[in-house]
Amino acid sequence: MVVQGSNAGQFSAEDPEATAEENFPGIAQILSKMTKLDAFDLHMIDAIRGRTTGYEKIFAHIANEVKLPLTQVFLRGLPATEQSLLKFIENHPKISHLDIREMRLQSGSWATVIKRICQMPVLSRLHLSNIWDERGMFNRKYQHPLRT
Repeated sequence: MVVQGSNAGQFSAEDPEATAEENFPGIAQILSKMTKLDAFDLHMIDAIRGRTTGYEKIFAHIANEVKLPLTQVFLRGLPATEQSLLKFIENHPKISHLDIREMRLQSGSWATVIKRICQMPVLSRLHLSNIWDERGMFNRKYQHPLRT
């Protein structure tokens, strides 16, 4: 059978191979072995057709298990939670360049995360683009946390 069209290479949300728990810690285990890594770009493209749940566990494993001398971080397309993003920031105090694009918080609020980002001790470059949470696109439907 030949698969054609825009769904080529995608799995169904019901496919156990695509959503199995043992798949989530893989990238965290690889990164943990790279003890001198000072920069990375993690980009996730959703290859699941239908409603996906659990993908935020990928970043949760990274946030909880990876502690590297990172100075530059690019996160694109990864779903996360407020708790995991705060933990990641806590575990990487040397980040000077942070770039977050196309990230949805599955739980929690960007307001709390932005307040924490503003306290990062050596951050000198920040790029945020298309970030949203349960309430919608950040700073489109509710007040910016720094103006309260």
